[in-house]
Amino acid sequence: MMERELRKKIHDTALELKEVKTELGRRYENLMKVAKPLVLLVVGYIGLKTALWIIGTLISLAWKYMLLFFAMVGFLLLKRRMASQP
Repeated sequence: MMERELRKKIHDTALELKEVKTELGRRYENLMKVAKPLVLLVVGYIGLKTALWIIGTLISLAWKYMLLFFAMVGFLLLKRRMASQP
């Protein structure tokens, strides 16, 4: 008699756990419908900010060394012109 009651309690508990698992699965799906696009949006925003920072740094460095670059190009062109003259 006691064993039968214990088996019934175990069976009832297992059924309740299955119901809870099903309910949690539904809630998780609803949460992921909202959270997944939000997480992707935040990650994209962070990536965009990082890319803009890198591009800004590169443009700043290019602007800073532009005069030096043009001086080198001018010097090389002048050197080539002087070497081609007899």
